Amino acid sequence: MAEVRSETRPVYGDGEWTYGHFTFGLRYNAETISAFLDVSEAQYFWVAGWWYADAKYPARISPASFTVTVGRQVIIDDAGLRKDIPHPSGRILSRSVQYWGDDTYTLSADAVMLGPYHEATRLTVPSETWRFDLKA
Repeated sequence: MAEVRSETRPVYGDGEWTYGHFTFGLRYNAETISAFLDVSEAQYFWVAGWWYADAKYPARISPASFTVTVGRQVIIDDAGLRKDIPHPSGRILSRSVQYWGDDTYTLSADAVMLGPYHEATRLTVPSETWRFDLKA
């Protein structure tokens, strides 16, 4: 499977109590394509330092949304995907669909992370759009 990625974006949550790196992209071959969100460096501030997400205090992606289009045709429209990230990093995948051939694919995506540790702290990764020229 080949992958194309956005630039990694560092984002702080409300009050700067949580932090993470977020990278969106497409995973594809000549048969299928899916969108993904890679989360890394999921951290929270407590007492006098930063701590990584773990099984006791996971980061919760709640939700992540992906829209993928080829021309004007929407081929992936997955909203509300949720997943716990029990380590400092993890991946969320959209459903896989048939690859539409070599073309320009547009990915629009966003996500919300709750925690780690600070369950009510909301970290919002704003919606952004990328264009990728794919060749399987």
